[in-house]
Amino acid sequence: GVRELLVDRVPISKTLSVIDKVSEFVAKQLGLSVQDFEARLFTPATPSNDWLEEKISTFAHLKAQVLGRLGGEYARLAEQLLTNEELTEEANRITSDKLWDETSDIFSSWNLEENPFSESAFSLEPNLDKIFTGRTQELKQIFNLLWGGKRKRILVYGSVGIGKTAFILEVLRVLQRKSQRTLATYMSLPCETDLATAALIALARHMSKDEWAQQLLKNMGLISEAESKPVNTPQFPTLTFQNLLERALEKYSRVVIAIDDLDKQDPDRVRQLLHDAQGMLKGDAWFILTGHPSGLNRDLLSNERGLFDLALEIKALDQPTTDQMLINYLASARIRETSKDKTNPDSFHPFTIETAKNLCKHSEGIPRRFNRIASYVLLKAVELKAETITPEVFKQGLEYASQTLRGH
Repeated sequence: GVRELLVDRVPISKTLSVIDKVSEFVAKQLGLSVQDFEARLFTPATPSNDWLEEKISTFAHLKAQVLGRLGGEYARLAEQLLTNEELTEEANRITSDKLWDETSDIFSSWNLEENPFSESAFSLEPNLDKIFTGRTQELKQIFNLLWGGKRKRILVYGSVGIGKTAFILEVLRVLQRKSQRTLATYMSLPCETDLATAALIALARHMSKDEWAQQLLKNMGLISEAESKPVNTPQFPTLTFQNLLERALEKYSRVVIAIDDLDKQDPDRVRQLLHDAQGMLKGDAWFILTGHPSGLNRDLLSNERGLFDLALEIKALDQPTTDQMLINYLASARIRETSKDKTNPDSFHPFTIETAKNLCKHSEGIPRRFNRIASYVLLKAVELKAETITPEVFKQGLEYASQTLRGH
């Protein structure tokens, strides 16, 4: 390389002259005098200016390599440079470990293993039984239908972030636990995918012991193999789904397929997707679809076309339910079990009862907004090393959330 050529083919005086010139150039680029720059080369770095220290460290490493090849006194200087580099790396490691430990200590002082708040309902699925709150009347409506023998088609709709995904995951969770003869599946509708293909994938993924189901997934490129193959969507997805459904119904008395995020498609495409899927939707499987009004035409929210047996609107949670949701989220991440009594301050810690009420009020009963605000407030509290989230800390957390979201 160039540095070897510089040492092996060029006289020592020339080599040192080149290093000096490069030092002057780099120092100027960094806004330092040559003396300050040289001094920093032999001083272990600190985390006070990460960008500057990184640039200096890179040149120090290069200079050490060149000087080391010159031998003698230059080799000793090179050893000193490399020693300082090792000290810098060690200091950075200690600093990083200390920062991690500081954050860990703060969460431990709050009796939390982690930040329990997440805007993605699907990421909360492992703890859904601990977190899910309210929706009693809506659950009753669906469960009452599910006790009927005839298959039904259900549309769950509501505004963005209102909790549609969490709701249908809770329905499926109960079915999986309480109805062993029911196969309950879920899938978020991918872009440019028709409902029959989505239903086929969702069903096949839950039939892990069925060789044909697994072969279908392989053919579509959804199971990795030694040799990658291009995606090969079935030529007749509706017929293929129907065949797979018949196989599933040989083992199960009921198949429930939930397809989420229908509303993320263009409204005209939603109409077309539902039109194309009418035969499948009126078949032998139960279907639960989700969407929000802006992505669905009004006639799709009614049963006048005979497409849906129930159009169920999910609305904002009331204040008491939102209060309980906060307690449940915090309880899901507790190191030690605490009270869930709304009158006990420990239930809301590190929030105070006052800031807990403020959080629930600002969320307006919308779960995604609730999680977003709570998460950013908690992050700001960590930054401030706050023992509790006081009104002032909460205010700074709201400002932090607003600034961060504007930046996105």
